[in-house]
Amino acid sequence: IVTIGFWYFCLNILDFEGAVLKFFSMILQILLSYNLVRFFYDLSKAFTEYLEQKAAQQKDEDSIFDSQIIPFISRSTRVVIIIIGTLMTVQNLGINVMSILAGLGVGGLAFALAARDMAANLFGSVMILLDRPFKIGDSVIISAIEGDVEEIGFRCTRLRTLNDSLVSIPNAEVANAKIENLTLRRKRRIFFNLVLPPNVSKKKIEAMLEGTKILLKNRSEILEENNFTLLKNISTLGSELSVSFFVQFKDWYDDQIFKQAVYLEILSLLDFLNISLVPNMENHISLEESHTEEALEEISTEELLNKVRKFTSGDSKTSQVNSKKND
Repeated sequence: IVTIGFWYFCLNILDFEGAVLKFFSMILQILLSYNLVRFFYDLSKAFTEYLEQKAAQQKDEDSIFDSQIIPFISRSTRVVIIIIGTLMTVQNLGINVMSILAGLGVGGLAFALAARDMAANLFGSVMILLDRPFKIGDSVIISAIEGDVEEIGFRCTRLRTLNDSLVSIPNAEVANAKIENLTLRRKRRIFFNLVLPPNVSKKKIEAMLEGTKILLKNRSEILEENNFTLLKNISTLGSELSVSFFVQFKDWYDDQIFKQAVYLEILSLLDFLNISLVPNMENHISLEESHTEEALEEISTEELLNKVRKFTSGDSKTSQVNSKKND
């Protein structure tokens, strides 16, 4: 800017006239406007870095300096700087900016119709920033799409899915969609049904319920409240057992590993009761009684429950299985 001022001063000393003076004056005006816009543009970058530092310092506090709002402020500021700089440059060149804007107003209706989706997405992004249903880094489900929020832009919100693909959802849709924020869950629910065929005896159902309760009780990761294991329904299709409990895992992978361990323990209990898995009803674990061994049918319900309690008490499973085979 200082260099441009020096050359503008020299231009007047050299006493140019006519078209030459007009040409060099126009070049200096364009360079001056460009450098002023660039100066304020870089200044907005410095302001953005300052906000990011404040957000890092107040990460765990409820503050206006939020990593979700900072990109929006930064982009808005830069767009305003470029627009104002362009208009000032045109005005300095002797062109009437107001007449140009008035001329654009003639086609304003057509432009508004063409840009209504853009305006809807812009207002949607403003509503997301004000309402804060999620922030960058949260795991969410939006319009049946699950992923981690990577960016909240002017036009769309971008999610990184479990398949590592990047999905862009228009902010107008996000603002009107049902949003499930998985990160804000205080606990995770694990729920499944066990469907037994009609020929499974009553005492085996009772033993299965008792054994499952003991298995879950022995797991310290399972929260104590709102857990149940019960006989949910009976029909011509069989007896349906319902199992529900809550765990407190923040990481999705840890949650899946824990469910795997619980399922394997239930499979061991099914094997102990001579019940085998067969594919049947969708979204259920279906069971079919095995008739290869009839020893468990010859004992009373109380004796069977005692065997299940002993099996699920945490003792050596190998000796118990051998004992079962000997019986």
